[in-house]
Amino acid sequence: MNRDIRLPSIFADNNICTLDGFALQETVTPSRTVGGAWFSTRLSPMKERTLRLRLDGSLHSFIEARNIVRYNDALLPLPLPCAPRVIAIRRVHRATRLTLLLIDEKLEKPIAVIGDAIAWGPEGLDVLLVCGRDEALL
Repeated sequence: MNRDIRLPSIFADNNICTLDGFALQETVTPSRTVGGAWFSTRLSPMKERTLRLRLDGSLHSFIEARNIVRYNDALLPLPLPCAPRVIAIRRVHRATRLTLLLIDEKLEKPIAVIGDAIAWGPEGLDVLLVCGRDEALL
């Protein structure tokens, strides 16, 4: 995710919040031809993943498309609520990029990694972040 992206204050480093709903949706746009009689071009298929979260009662969503993750302000409804979970936010800064870790306090493991791509695992993810000198960050 671009480091300069403006995120709501709930995504501040070391913030603690409650996750009470989530949805991960994947859509695929098939390949198609666009243009007219004189010129046309073939577009390759595109995959888009959307992660929607309800944190402290507010909805937030992230979209992964074309190898870019961005925050989406549009509020889409969540299909089903889940049992409340206490989540800690951790921000990992790199030169031009930002990665968000959502860490389940009970599992003591990240359940989401939002950075160059979206990784999601409600039962926890095994994550190892390594900096440029091969030093482990987590």
